[in-house]
Formats: sequence, C-alpha cells, structure tokens
Amino acid sequence: MKNTNYVFALILSIISLSLNAQNFPLERYQSEKVTYLGIDFTQTRFIDDIAFKSSTLLTTKYFKLWNHMIISEPDKYDFKKFTDKSDAIIDLNIMNERNSLVDSNLIVQNEFFDLKREDIPQIAQTIDFGQIDGMATFFVVGTFNKNALMATYFLVVYDISQAEVIFIKKYTAKPGGFGFKNYWARTYYDVLLQVEKDYKKKWSKGKS
Repeated sequence: MKNTNYVFALILSIISLSLNAQNFPLERYQSEKVTYLGIDFTQTRFIDDIAFKSSTLLTTKYFKLWNHMIISEPDKYDFKKFTDKSDAIIDLNIMNERNSLVDSNLIVQNEFFDLKREDIPQIAQTIDFGQIDGMATFFVVGTFNKNALMATYFLVVYDISQAEVIFIKKYTAKPGGFGFKNYWARTYYDVLLQVEKDYKKKWSKGKS
C-alpha cells in the first residue's frame, strides 16, 4: 500500500510540474482559429452563506449576467482586446448551458475551498464543444470567497482536435464596487487586466 501511495504521489507531482512548466502557445494562438467560451461556474464554491444568501439566484441569474458582460459591456470586458486576438470568436452558449445545470444546493458553503490546478484538465474533458474547432479559451472559476475577499480563476487554452489542455494559469483578484453583481464582476475585470499584462509582458516574448 505504501508503494502504491508513493507511486500515485509521484504521478501527481509529475503532472503538477508539467502543468506549471507550460508556456503560452503564442504562435498557435495568433495563427489558429480561437473561440472564447466565457466563464465556467460548474465547479465554483461560494464561501459565506450570509453573503451568498440565495444560491438559486446564482444559478438562475448571476451566472449568465457575469458570463454576458463581454456582450453587455464590451468596452470593459473585451477578452479579444486583452489577448490581442481581434478575430477571436465569442460563443457563450456552451458555458451558459453548463452553468444552467449546476445544482444550487451544492455551491454555497462556509468551509474554505480551493480548486486545484490539476483538476482543470478533467473539468475541460467534460465540455461538449459541439461543432467548434481550433482552439478554445475560457475561465474556470474556483471560488468566490467573501470571508477571504478573494476570487480565483483559471485561464484555460484547449486544443479541441487533440482533446487536450495546452495552457493553464491561475489568477486571484479582490472583489469591489456597489451592488452584488458589480462587486464580484470586479474580480473578472481585474483578472482580464492581469491576463493583458501577462500577454504583453511575457507571453508575446515567449515566456511562461
């Protein structure tokens, strides 16, 4: 049993090192068809049952509102601008469908929650990309944590033809602003600013 546990831990360690060593696939991102799918809330946990009093409203209202800010407020939440990909296609239907199936009874809790980087490829494999081809980019949200005043997002780049994740990066941001929607929307905007900074300062120069 000890040997089995050791081998399992070693495999996880290798996977983790591999994911951390990824470089942003700049040449492919610039040259291939890219579709931005929006925000995946299927694994998100909302921490603090007082701050998130209505889990039903999260799944029936706010998931779609947050996901559609790229359309309703395009000047502010323009993913294409933040990654210098003006010909990227925006298709939010897949994430809207996935998010609509989330069980609202399971998403709000008071205990700390931390979605792991190594969980992301398995989550990506559950996405039905339909007729979309080329590369897909999207965010997987780990947590909106009112107690810690923090939200976590994973930027994912996925090669649809090869059915594999080719890039992951975790981001954290603090909420802020007036009104429930805007308070947490601030984290999305801040993450997009971080993505833009990474793209301009590192990825465009071939760095991870």
